[in-house]
Amino acid sequence: MVKKEGWETVFISLDKKFLKKSIMTYACVSLFLLIFIIIYEQFSHGVTSIHMRISFTIPLLFGSLLCTLFYFIPIPSRITFDIWNMSMTTWICGLILDGVFYIYGTDKAFVDVFYYVGGLLSLFSIILYLLGYLKSKKV
Repeated sequence: MVKKEGWETVFISLDKKFLKKSIMTYACVSLFLLIFIIIYEQFSHGVTSIHMRISFTIPLLFGSLLCTLFYFIPIPSRITFDIWNMSMTTWICGLILDGVFYIYGTDKAFVDVFYYVGGLLSLFSIILYLLGYLKSKKV
């Protein structure tokens, strides 16, 4: 259901077909990351990284489970969902790079930028969600 309000379009809930596709995409990304981590650590000569090991949980927890929750809770706008996807991607890249640099044994000063940007994107998405939710309750 879409409401037109001036220049802005507010989505009350996402299509169930879109949510099913998103859940399957996040599950496949989690599976791919898990396989990637297992293979990468096989060739790392016994050195492992906790950051790389937990990277597959980001799309699993904050992707698949969150989309499952959106079956019951409406999303105020599609842009909120897209920014949340960007934040998850940034977090995953940061964790993978952090793990690769740790296994390689080098300094990783610029990897912290991924965590800051991912955190800011997550915070921005949550703020947009809350503002959209409050706006939809007033209408």
